[in-house]
Amino acid sequence: VKQTILEIVGTGEQFSTFVSLVAQADLRRDLRRRGPYTLFVPTNDAFAALPEGTVDQLQLADNRETLQKLLRYHVARGKIWFDDTSGEVTSVNTLAGVPLQIDGTTNVLVVSDAVVTLSDIKASNGVVHVIDAVLLPPEPAGP
Repeated sequence: VKQTILEIVGTGEQFSTFVSLVAQADLRRDLRRRGPYTLFVPTNDAFAALPEGTVDQLQLADNRETLQKLLRYHVARGKIWFDDTSGEVTSVNTLAGVPLQIDGTTNVLVVSDAVVTLSDIKASNGVVHVIDAVLLPPEPAGP
């Protein structure tokens, strides 16, 4: 496989929102690095399901750090294959510095609140899983 995770999602029409947000957040270089990484990529429909105006708000210059954290929350270190998670609930480290829960105890793979709809797409620097919802990093606990 010669394509990186970013090149793979860049060829899919259903990922255009994610790809444009990665460009907006200046994270393309991160997703081209050697890795290995696991990318949980939301579809355009997943972004459309967010409350109205959310994507527009994320694109504002003042929200760049929030956008970067949100996108990095979709990328885990290492390669995580569907079969690796079978029968267990596990937590993985994301590039956002916040752990992400993966539940493989049912016949579908659930990542946080999203269901993996297509799994194990091989890339030169990792693996891609398509998810049906945008992953929202937990808010830091208040004082």
